Amino acid sequence: LNTIYEYPIQISNINEVDENKYYEFLEKYKINLENKYLLEKYGYISKTIKSKIKSLQKKVEKIELDQKEAQKRMVFCDLANYMLTNFEENKYKKEIEYEGNLYHLDESLSYDANIQRYFKLYKKAKLTISSTQKYIDDSLKEIEYLTSILSSINFFNEEDFVELIEELENNNILKKQHKNNGKKQVKAIKPYYVELDGVKIAFGKNNVQNDYLTFKLAKKEDFFLHINKDHGPHVIIMNSNPSNKIKQLASEIAIYLAGKESGDVMFTNVKNVKKGDSLGKVNVLKYETFYINEFKNSVENIVNLAKRF
Repeated sequence: LNTIYEYPIQISNINEVDENKYYEFLEKYKINLENKYLLEKYGYISKTIKSKIKSLQKKVEKIELDQKEAQKRMVFCDLANYMLTNFEENKYKKEIEYEGNLYHLDESLSYDANIQRYFKLYKKAKLTISSTQKYIDDSLKEIEYLTSILSSINFFNEEDFVELIEELENNNILKKQHKNNGKKQVKAIKPYYVELDGVKIAFGKNNVQNDYLTFKLAKKEDFFLHINKDHGPHVIIMNSNPSNKIKQLASEIAIYLAGKESGDVMFTNVKNVKKGDSLGKVNVLKYETFYINEFKNSVENIVNLAKRF
């Protein structure tokens, strides 16, 4: 009683919420939460890979230093031949001057024995160089392989992580936790695709999928895209005459899945792409380059809705 009623304060300039944008925001928020959860759940994989890369890099650096030292000793073959040729002139010397350098002989050995010693040192140096080069080459390939995984791991879903674990276990990078029943490997090769105007734009999330997509699924007149001079997925436009709209989206996918916001994209027919010396690696005979400086499409949402073959 005797209470004065006050009207609520009117709020002006309230914009109506676009329903489509609202649901798009919720979907993006949900996907971001899922991605964050997966990266935390499988964070040990990234740590293991980074640790493996660091270990390989240190070993390569050490072996390269050993190779440099061995390379210096390669002159011992020429030195020994010089000593042998000039036997009478040098047989009583304690040191030999050869090509501006002075080499001290082992006084506990005869002149003949010193010659044989230098031949042995040369052979050992040659063996060091030849035997360690394969290890360096293999290690560099493994570093490139592991780096390519790190570049795409942010876009993995649960299924991708499960397949990656199996791949890493088979490559002895992760300790095996279970036996392979063979079923996952069949599905693991299947790449992803999105569709625009009835044309499939396909991409891989690992080297197995990249290889299978480019050299098994794609036709020679389809188009191959890849971020230029960097790690990233193979992207295939499964059409021989794609529109500029499709080229734009495919280029953006190549940039986005390489973890970049802009960059150059290689563009060529699949027939110009040849297998490299390791899984997922290619040699491109000729290509055009497109520069993407900004995304015109909602690439993140499009990629997250991709299907598998």
